[in-house]
Amino acid sequence: MKKHLIILVKKAKKDIKEFKENNPNIKINSFYELHDYFDANDYVKSLINEKGEFMVDEANLVLKELNNFIKQLNK
Repeated sequence: MKKHLIILVKKAKKDIKEFKENNPNIKINSFYELHDYFDANDYVKSLINEKGEFMVDEANLVLKELNNFIKQLNK
């Protein structure tokens, strides 16, 4: 995984963990469900290249990593 994606994943994991700690009664099963609770535009902006194109493959890697992290937190 590229360095900027690793940084993005670390930031997102920190934010997700903090959200879950502050909202223990809210069940989140995937990253998509977090859109109902906070703005994820910062994460999306990080997945747009210099040409303004959305990097689908990179986004899928990030989503997979974050969804696995959420599953671990739910255990």
